[in-house]
Amino acid sequence: MEATPEFNYQIDVNPERKKIGTIQVYSSFVRPANMQPILTRSNFSCSLPANEFTDDEDSPHKQRLYYFLKDSGVDAEDAYTLIIKLTQLACKVTSNSFEYCSRYALLMWLTLDVAPSNEYERNSVFRPASKLRVEALSRRIYKRKRKTSSIANQCTRYKRKQESSSSGDKCIICFQKFKTRQEVATLLCGHEFDNKCIMEWFKVRHNCPLCRFELPREDDQVPQLTTVF
Repeated sequence: MEATPEFNYQIDVNPERKKIGTIQVYSSFVRPANMQPILTRSNFSCSLPANEFTDDEDSPHKQRLYYFLKDSGVDAEDAYTLIIKLTQLACKVTSNSFEYCSRYALLMWLTLDVAPSNEYERNSVFRPASKLRVEALSRRIYKRKRKTSSIANQCTRYKRKQESSSSGDKCIICFQKFKTRQEVATLLCGHEFDNKCIMEWFKVRHNCPLCRFELPREDDQVPQLTTVF
């Protein structure tokens, strides 16, 4: 599915008592009037404490939004990127002391304007990666990193928020953290995924779920690796 995202926000300076210090997230899809409905559920909303949305990477509300986007036809990597951009916007607004304070409520909208299917979409979707290249991917047994001090965690937290294209220690296809002794596959671009997830992914696609790095397609006559920006 091809869609154009739009991000908007509004600060409620006089919210109800129960909404003070919260972020209310709304997401919806807008389709052309002549487009046949393909989405089973096209609206999402949730309300949560502001610091949970900006600081908690594993927030259950973020996971709900992620699966809503995926179930509505958004690719996994695009859903992940949209949530990161929404989080970055929330961090930017809530850190602006001239515009926002903890007594306010923040309302955010993610609207996706769905475009009709076009020739590019028909030609590019469901083209699996070369089986030989997928089988040749580097694989390793995951080992959980040693815990660092709380000070070190605080120093690296901001950096992690800025790494909008990094999967870290989580598979963004299934949105689950890697577990010790789990088999992890590494692409040539450096991104890592649960081996079972990426194997299923490449049965119908040939690009990295995060950065669009492409493997040769199964139907390519001359194998060649390219990166699409």
